[in-house]
Amino acid sequence: MRLLLQMVYESGEVCVFPAGGPVETDIVESIVREVVANGVAFKTKAHVEKDVRAGIQKAMWDFKKKSLELVNATNKNK
Repeated sequence: MRLLLQMVYESGEVCVFPAGGPVETDIVESIVREVVANGVAFKTKAHVEKDVRAGIQKAMWDFKKKSLELVNATNKNK
């Protein structure tokens, strides 16, 4: 089973992305990729937490950036 993300605006409106499109994100794989990209050298619990947190933040930022680019492009075409 894959875990996918979607954006929901504060109003409750769901931003729908095409399945399999450029914004569809497998969050687990995205986070693992970002954590490993940091040259993971787990030494202490604090170090592990720091590397994992940094990977999650980067993966989420990338998702938000791709999402907003798609939303903005879609809104321009309306």
